[in-house]
Amino acid sequence: MPSSALNQNSGDASGSGGGNVPGNAGDNASSDAGRKPPRPPRGRVPRDATTVIPFELFLLGDGEKKLEEKVFSGMSNTSDFILKKEDHTIGNLLSEHLKMHKHVLMAGYKIAHPNVPELFIRVQTDGSITPKEALIQVLKKLMQDLSHLSREFTREFELRRMVEAGRSNQQGN
Repeated sequence: MPSSALNQNSGDASGSGGGNVPGNAGDNASSDAGRKPPRPPRGRVPRDATTVIPFELFLLGDGEKKLEEKVFSGMSNTSDFILKKEDHTIGNLLSEHLKMHKHVLMAGYKIAHPNVPELFIRVQTDGSITPKEALIQVLKKLMQDLSHLSREFTREFELRRMVEAGRSNQQGN
């Protein structure tokens, strides 16, 4: 047997094989360390007590209230609102529109934990209206704006569809 083959197989560092040098084929410990553990089969997630069914994240349960108000005693004209089954999407929208209201001094929101679908909004007003009234006014205005946006989007979509239909008719003739 040639000496170079002996050195590669024996792990002798003096030969050209360098069996103990990390990264060589003879070093099994270092090559196994870089491998990722096998992944579980797709679509086979075991259901246990911690698994959340997706629709439970946004549908209210029996007797569960969507909105709850708690008057904050630390500041005057301030209330905390707890919205169940909501996240940053509605939190940011409400917070920013509340800040634009002329009687709102402060508005902010937080999500206590990403796995708990509850949104906390704190609203402080100047005293001419209550925080609840400010929230109701902002919600009504948002509903109007979003309804207008929906109508405009639908109108533009239908116009685009008619233009495309006209173009295809012209090309067909």
